Amino acid sequence: MKNEIVLKLNRHLASGIQNEAEVQYTLTQVRKLFEVVPPTDSYPVLAFYCDWVLHARLDRQHWAKNGLQILEAAVTGFESGNGPSEGVLRAVNSVLSFQQLHSELLKFGKEFGVAFDQLSYETWRAFGASLIDILIGCPLEATSTGAVRRLALTRDFTFMHVGGQTLAFWKIDLQDGRSMFGPIF
Repeated sequence: MKNEIVLKLNRHLASGIQNEAEVQYTLTQVRKLFEVVPPTDSYPVLAFYCDWVLHARLDRQHWAKNGLQILEAAVTGFESGNGPSEGVLRAVNSVLSFQQLHSELLKFGKEFGVAFDQLSYETWRAFGASLIDILIGCPLEATSTGAVRRLALTRDFTFMHVGGQTLAFWKIDLQDGRSMFGPIF
């Protein structure tokens, strides 16, 4: 089954990734590979996004649940005065970084023979924009009763920076009604 999934993915990548449906298909096939090969913790950001495009709650697979647990721990530490605000930013970046997602897709492709390294910069940019479009309509509801109520992506804010325009912001809604925001890079 692994070879069939890899073959499908490579045919799909060769035809290009232009829209949300193609991004969803790509990540669904990667997720299927996660189920066929022995589970690995080598791709935490990739696993997190693969599950997020399919589920509104990440409570089934340990490698995806771990992302929300990292955020919960950082926010709880900050809220209790035991952690710096930079800890929340580091935690969010460790879970949501598009740069890390790209890196993990390339590493995953090399390990399993999927031609992610053949995609152009423009295709990666379109992939990221389409992924954001998918996830903006799919906030994650926390399954715990900790400080975090919901994790979402939003385009409510945009700004230009040296690397270009920020595609989206993350938003963590807290149980007490407050929210935390930051850009996705």
